[in-house]
Amino acid sequence: MGIFGLSLPDLEISGDFDTYRPEQPIPADLYGLLPQLQWYGGSACFPTAVTNALAGMAAWHETPELLVSGTDRHNGLLNTRLALGDALETTPGGTNSDNYLSGIHHYFSDRGVANDFSASWNPNSGTQLNVFSELVAAFAKGPVVFHDDYTSGGGHALTGIGLELNDSNNNMRIDRGEAYAVIIDPLNPTKTYSPDAINRAGLTEAEAIDLWNTTIQARPNAEPFLQRVEIYQDFDRTENPGILTFNYDQTAILPSATIDIANGQPQFNTDEIWSTKEFSGGKEGSLYGFVGLQRSELPDNLNNSIQPTDRETVVFNFTNFITNNQVAVDLFSYFNESSEFSNDLSFYQVADTQGSVFDPISGARLSPGDAGYREAALVLAQIFEAAPKLAQTFEVRDSSNDDLSGRISQDAAQMGSFSFAIEALDDTALIAPLVTTSAGDTWTPFAEANRDGLNHFQWAGGLSFQVEDQFGLGDGDFNDLQAVFTPLEINGIA
Repeated sequence: MGIFGLSLPDLEISGDFDTYRPEQPIPADLYGLLPQLQWYGGSACFPTAVTNALAGMAAWHETPELLVSGTDRHNGLLNTRLALGDALETTPGGTNSDNYLSGIHHYFSDRGVANDFSASWNPNSGTQLNVFSELVAAFAKGPVVFHDDYTSGGGHALTGIGLELNDSNNNMRIDRGEAYAVIIDPLNPTKTYSPDAINRAGLTEAEAIDLWNTTIQARPNAEPFLQRVEIYQDFDRTENPGILTFNYDQTAILPSATIDIANGQPQFNTDEIWSTKEFSGGKEGSLYGFVGLQRSELPDNLNNSIQPTDRETVVFNFTNFITNNQVAVDLFSYFNESSEFSNDLSFYQVADTQGSVFDPISGARLSPGDAGYREAALVLAQIFEAAPKLAQTFEVRDSSNDDLSGRISQDAAQMGSFSFAIEALDDTALIAPLVTTSAGDTWTPFAEANRDGLNHFQWAGGLSFQVEDQFGLGDGDFNDLQAVFTPLEINGIA
């Protein structure tokens, strides 16, 4: 079982990796603990969730300009939320999801960090082919802000700082018991507040709410209230089956004088002292979508130009990124295998999307199905593994591309980095996966090159695929091996 996203205190979670980028975890105690309170009529959840995420990123990446300055940390978080609220056009009715990307990028531009930080919006749909890989990719690059829709009505936003994932049946669907998000809920981001009360004597209700909003704050050095929330795709729904669903024990901090909440608005008694009071109630609903936040100069739609063009031909196309006749790439990788065989995974360079290769010995151009094609592909895979990670134009970090085969055949979810560098071939930069099984078979993404004449790879959205490793496709479930890749750096640009 593996975890993306953070170093987690006080949570009993185990895994091979505990970060989204193994060398760069964001500790949970760096994230902001700004409470939502009654800002924007109690509808400040989205700008607050983003603010708390940006606080962690600002501290970890040593980029204080990600946040608006203030007299102290809390005041800076308040100012950041107000600036985000303006950029997102937040109102007492909430924040329109149509404004998520434009608002966040507007805010980044105003802060002068638009060249270094970006956001992606991933709407959730049960029919979405790549919801699994998109969720993995989002957490691979940074914190995630979830947009929830409650079954009882209304919506909310949560700061996701970690993802625990183990696709135990290898179907690249998130089934019950396979995934848990670690979140900070802006309704109650910590268990300790100071100041934790106001005296509203002589104030109107509006003035009391304003004093409440500007006073109540997390105690200095308070720890985040982390909640481990199960998320899964509910395929039993009659409407939009497969949509991501959640269920967790939600709590909220409200004034102790609250006697009722009507239409989302609290009603208060006449008490002069308003202290923090925790209101609780289980919440269930669906994830409308999630916003990924990352430090990256790479374009948001990166995968669109790299991913395969059809489901059964898995070729990754890095042609648009050729610089000085080469491409150097660093990717986050997720692997999961469940098979009676031991499988070695590698890649080999192809000359076109039809899978043509140049025989490294004879120099002849071979197409899938030609005599000697499979042998040439195996040699090219060895060359790919042995090639320098990054060519001389860029920083050379290691003597060879990361060995993929050592990460497979453990029948467990594994995560880590994977880098490669290749020279352009006929003005293209195309790579295709290749799997060698312990039964002695070699499978390529091209049916004509396989000894049973069948296709053993299926594209699963983004830069991900599934493999059926048995001759003749066996049970045909394509769950023997799955892989998800997320570009973190291309040609030195991260």
